[in-house]
Amino acid sequence: MKIITKSIKTLLTGFLIGIPVLSATAQSAKRPDFSGTWLLDTAASQFNGVPAVSAAATELSFEQHDTNIALAKLAKGPDGAPFYFRDTLGFDGKPSVKIIPNTAKYTKTTTVKLSDNDKLVFSAIYKLIGADGNEQTYASKEIYSLSPDNNTLTLERTSILPDRTERITAVYHKKK
Repeated sequence: MKIITKSIKTLLTGFLIGIPVLSATAQSAKRPDFSGTWLLDTAASQFNGVPAVSAAATELSFEQHDTNIALAKLAKGPDGAPFYFRDTLGFDGKPSVKIIPNTAKYTKTTTVKLSDNDKLVFSAIYKLIGADGNEQTYASKEIYSLSPDNNTLTLERTSILPDRTERITAVYHKKK
């Protein structure tokens, strides 16, 4: 009887220890992978009155790893001139603070997480201190989702500016 009881205890202990390992493996196995280069489809996108040139990046590139993700954006400024920027953020929820060189002091604080429904969520707060010392703050939330075939990426962005709220939906296709 002692041998059977000991065997059952050993089996149960192994089973209980294995559950978290299996659970973690299953979670990482089903995590969507946003890696790749994505090209903007302006015809399929909805910019809701925001000028297309500044509404969304023309190209996105993601490099996703277990603990972090890098996002590079190729976009155009209000004057139509191209600019490029890149952020690498951890999935640990800790904010990344960047001071962006400019004629004014510009600070961007960003966090990223994978939501329970397999969407990638970037939240950012921007602070701009003009040459006159006036400070403006605005926020944005970008939610990225993948199509079932992983060939289409949809960005839903809400930007809360001092004088208005902007909402856009940008559609991207994976670069072959």
